Amino acid sequence: MSSVPSGNGGEARNKLRAIVVGGSIGGLATAAVLNNQGGWEVKVYEKSSGDLSQRGAGIFTTRPMLAYLQKLGILSEGDDIDMGRVGVPLDERWLLDREGEKIYTYAGISQISGSWSTVYSHCRASMNPENYHQGVEVESYRESEEGVEVIFKDNARRPERCDVLVGADGSSSKIRSLLIDEIARKLDPLTTENVLGRMEVDRNLQDIFQAVDSTGTVVKNARGEGSDGATTRENSGNHNFIELKQQLLKKLESSRRPNFANYVAYRFVLPEKSVVAINPHWFHTFCFWASRDEIFVLCYPMVGYEKNTQAGDRLWNTVCYVKPTKEQQRTIRDASSAALAVDNATLQSLRSTLEKFLPTELVKLYLGDLSQKMCHPVSEFHMPLATNCSRVVLIGDAATTHRPHPAVGTTKAIEDAIALGRCLQGKTFPRPLATTLQPAVVHTDTIAAGLLQYNNERVPKQRLAYEHGRTVGACLFGDRADNVEELDLALLKKAVRLTARYSDDVKCEIESN
Repeated sequence: MSSVPSGNGGEARNKLRAIVVGGSIGGLATAAVLNNQGGWEVKVYEKSSGDLSQRGAGIFTTRPMLAYLQKLGILSEGDDIDMGRVGVPLDERWLLDREGEKIYTYAGISQISGSWSTVYSHCRASMNPENYHQGVEVESYRESEEGVEVIFKDNARRPERCDVLVGADGSSSKIRSLLIDEIARKLDPLTTENVLGRMEVDRNLQDIFQAVDSTGTVVKNARGEGSDGATTRENSGNHNFIELKQQLLKKLESSRRPNFANYVAYRFVLPEKSVVAINPHWFHTFCFWASRDEIFVLCYPMVGYEKNTQAGDRLWNTVCYVKPTKEQQRTIRDASSAALAVDNATLQSLRSTLEKFLPTELVKLYLGDLSQKMCHPVSEFHMPLATNCSRVVLIGDAATTHRPHPAVGTTKAIEDAIALGRCLQGKTFPRPLATTLQPAVVHTDTIAAGLLQYNNERVPKQRLAYEHGRTVGACLFGDRADNVEELDLALLKKAVRLTARYSDDVKCEIESN
């Protein structure tokens, strides 16, 4: 490939450099994809210094995704997908009554219940330990014609320069917040007079507007162009540019922090044997207990300790969604807490709700040991941009965090990594940044062009997952026009079906690679 200027007057280097902020599955998958296609030197920085392998619980994926992870070398050929060595195939969903009897069955799905820790451990093992740095927090970045300079919170660590900075640092992403600040600074001095007639918007800002509306009509209207392409002050673009800019800034600012969806999730993980002892029919499928606007419980088997996938040796994962107590609402509103401790009052409220809808023996198992139980606020946001259309890009939950109901969070992050690698393949020289509002030459082989392509492909898909989660949430906890039981049951059945919906994007990405 073409050599890349070193940026410091030294000899040209043969590899582009990427820094990935966030060392979870999405960040590790990004490193694996770029390393696999060659031409990249990738370093990963993770803020946490602890063991991440025990952070997650159950995740869902598909055979095409697992096959792609094998192709990258993350999973070995010995991890037989069809034999269930990396996950538990699940084919049905059951909505159950309090006695555990089926009310509704939804079949015909093809999902694999895996373990977050198993996938993370495989991803981590595939990474060169010399390029994976834990306990390192990024403070900021500076962008110039020579690249992105990443500045760390620890002043003793020297800044590092890269060609692409990837924010894979989750829903509370530092990189996303810095990106919003950067775009706001670029947009702030723009007025209608800047955009019309005497001065052109520089190419990077045009890309930013185009990324929000991939048809390009936003850029066209902002410039006040008529149907013949001529600039006209009578055109609607003459008076709506400021409104357009303010709308974009408002959307960006609303994406800075996740928004509380007004219900919380409790998670319980039990040995499968203890659950099967209550009902031997539950071990092979999804089980749901639900009551409209009160509770939604999702249970399923997943990979056990020591990667066991044999029936009886697996784990039983449960997620229970309920409305928060008044005290929890105050805590979430005041502190935006990522996790909430379970006090005695909350425990009694949860116990009362569970006992109304779940088998008594199962409730006893769930609430047997609450010494370390936590609950998590369900939160969401959708970022209208996943890049500054120059050198910085967001993936996974850093780009969009949706409610957990679509069960595609981990897969979405890996999809983003695959798409980013494909869009950057063959891209070499970064486009020089315009220092004034002057037009720049457009090059389709630049990193900036690749990031714009990634944005226009992935942001609509990220929004679909976001809207899908909101749709399920509305079925469960949305406003009730009446109290008709038939309507409530229909909405709960719809929620069960929607949780089975799975994206085909992975298959498309795999076929493209």
